[in-house]
Amino acid sequence: MKELNGKNMTVFRERGDVLTLLERYILTSKTSSGLFMDSSDGGGLHELHLITSATSNGAVCLDGSSPGIYLRNGTGVDKSKWIIFFGGGAWCHDRDTCYERSNTELGSSNCFPRYLRLEGLLSNQACHNPDFYTWTSVFIRYCDGASFTGDRTHPLEVNNRKLYFRGRRILDAVLDELLRRGINHASEIIVGGRSAGALTAMIHSDYIRKRFQRATNASFRVLSDAGFFVDAPSLNGSEIIQSIFRQAFSLHNSSMSFNRGCVRAQKCKQEWRCFFPQYLIPFLSSPIFLVNSLYDLWQIAFLSNVPCVLKLDTCNTSELSYIMSFRDKTLQALRSVFNADTTAVFFVDYGNSEWTRESHVKRMLPHFLHLPFQALECFLGNVEPAYDHQKNGKKLDWSEDAMKTFSSLTEDKTLIAHVLSKAWNQTVYVDLWDTEGDEEIHINKVLIEKGFAHETDHTVSNPWNIEASFEVNPHKTVGLPG
Repeated sequence: MKELNGKNMTVFRERGDVLTLLERYILTSKTSSGLFMDSSDGGGLHELHLITSATSNGAVCLDGSSPGIYLRNGTGVDKSKWIIFFGGGAWCHDRDTCYERSNTELGSSNCFPRYLRLEGLLSNQACHNPDFYTWTSVFIRYCDGASFTGDRTHPLEVNNRKLYFRGRRILDAVLDELLRRGINHASEIIVGGRSAGALTAMIHSDYIRKRFQRATNASFRVLSDAGFFVDAPSLNGSEIIQSIFRQAFSLHNSSMSFNRGCVRAQKCKQEWRCFFPQYLIPFLSSPIFLVNSLYDLWQIAFLSNVPCVLKLDTCNTSELSYIMSFRDKTLQALRSVFNADTTAVFFVDYGNSEWTRESHVKRMLPHFLHLPFQALECFLGNVEPAYDHQKNGKKLDWSEDAMKTFSSLTEDKTLIAHVLSKAWNQTVYVDLWDTEGDEEIHINKVLIEKGFAHETDHTVSNPWNIEASFEVNPHKTVGLPG
């Protein structure tokens, strides 16, 4: 897992921040950040909001219909944390493919259901998405066909139907809508996507960040899942993916949507190459969390014309050789963003993270490698910040007094942590005890008795029936949940 920051790449080990939560999710989720969706009448978790006002500015889908987003408001203290996820669905690069697309949900909001039940990173089920299920989440429907880059002034008429190429205007309309709905009060923002949606998130990352920074000081990160498409020829030597991007760039009039540094760095009439992340990312300044297979099945099967990759035992020798060479080309492409000079390090004895120059990081001596980590990130189980009944039951974040009390109960003490559960994402929830005095002090209970917390059963169930206790020595990291 990598976070890319402009030309720099930083490697994360164990960190208690949003990036670590993302890493855990991607590593352990069977669906990755894929969104298995079904529509339901009234019981859907995300509701469609058409941006009808956008049509006056020409921000419309391929068929001229209004763009739309699916929104689920967050709850409690996490309501101010936003996930914005772009839908995927490849690209349309010529009149025929765009015409076909305009009859589907990838080109017309007339095909959008009113509700979507979204899984993965946008699920509201704690058992499936424990770190983000209470965040405000937005799923942006993809209906322009060119990763929201197009801005063609006049529509084209194909088979007696007008086709509009207005992806960039749709993006602006969506950002305006999110600001209207309160993202200016956000404390954290993750912009993500999968496949073509991931490419959308990368292409527009700096632009979106700058738009939001005018209204909020929220932290901003980008999650790209399976969006690192590689500039590689197909098995027979044809340049299928290059042709798609070249034609889409021209048809949609996409030139103004790309980073100007990337565009200037390309040869004349090759600005379309900025569709490829390997050429684009070195010019970006937003932090990008990149998740990608070295063997992108979709690109190999459909853009490299090697469909046997979906069933390897049917591949012949030349096809297997191509698949291996694709891995090498992916690694080579990634090296364009592998020139980091800083890195984040996790101190295994104290449990904290710091940034340092990569040249300052030294290889651990072999005779130390057998030693286990001395720090384990864990959270108090079965407690949440208390409800303030004078504020209509609104759940607040941990107060300063609560954190001071927690610190006074834990700092410079050897504590006993009884494991309540270990979630699928490796998060450990504990009961914390101070047994040094004449009487044992149950720290979880003290926070409840002092009015800083209330008891809850939200702790993730224990799939492995863990029954364990361990000592937490001074300076080791135990955090308040949430």
